[in-house]
Amino acid sequence: MFKIKIDAKAGAAQMQVAPPLVNVLIRVYNQIPSLKFEVVRDDAERTVNLEGGDFLHKVSVNQGFQTLGYVSYKRRSHRGEEKLTFSVHSDNIQKKRGTRHAVVTEHASTAVKKIIEFFKPKGLDVLGKDVYDEVTCAINNVYWKSEREMRYAYNRQDEANIMAMGFAIDTIDSDGSAPVAMPKVLTEIVNDKLREAWHTFDIVYSVRNAFDNHNAVVIKQMRDGSYLMVDKVTHNKSVQYNTQHFSSREEIVQPYMDKVSMLQFTEVNQAVRDVGIRMQAEEGGIYVIVNGDILTDS
Repeated sequence: MFKIKIDAKAGAAQMQVAPPLVNVLIRVYNQIPSLKFEVVRDDAERTVNLEGGDFLHKVSVNQGFQTLGYVSYKRRSHRGEEKLTFSVHSDNIQKKRGTRHAVVTEHASTAVKKIIEFFKPKGLDVLGKDVYDEVTCAINNVYWKSEREMRYAYNRQDEANIMAMGFAIDTIDSDGSAPVAMPKVLTEIVNDKLREAWHTFDIVYSVRNAFDNHNAVVIKQMRDGSYLMVDKVTHNKSVQYNTQHFSSREEIVQPYMDKVSMLQFTEVNQAVRDVGIRMQAEEGGIYVIVNGDILTDS
């Protein structure tokens, strides 16, 4: 019933989930037996001291390939008084005050009720939009970082580098309708640090440009090893997120599968021209894949 992902030291005793939390989740499981409960590695150090020792106090609740939320049991201070409370966290919980996506209660029955009420799987269309929004923020951060590094890479006393940077800024401030290309005469005279920063920025720019112009798809590996593929489509100012679920990587159409395989060997946030970029994600991997069959090594 419980899966605990903890890299335990050799000979160390396996830590258990806090008994009051186990009792709540068993009551939920008896009503919704399709649920799975998991303690992930990042939560291995989240413990609560109860009678009998220290216990794990945070458990993720999963159904199929989706994580529905998590439940914790720990001490909280309120108006100078410390109490043991359950905290039920889900994106479906929308509060105007306090912790927006959580319900906190001292009562096990209330925790059970709230888990059953709010822990619902999202539809593919909603899930696809969430994934796409997550990637939009991440790829913009990579782009801005590469731009800053390019700006910092030149020596203001070097006339050639000033010329190159002027060209770069003019390009960045344009409408962005075409990939960046530094004139050959400048590539031959700028220093190595600026040339490398420019090359990185050029590739990131090309991938982000494909993403912004809907010439790329997003592929996310889910917690159970399956994949979501999201393609944003606009038609007459209407936006749709065409989302497909694949049980394994082999079910993904060949060009996309080949590019995912290639990006699995790259560093996180390292863009590859005409291929895409692998982004950091909380669970599994997340990729922006440029449309097309041509693979180039950049």
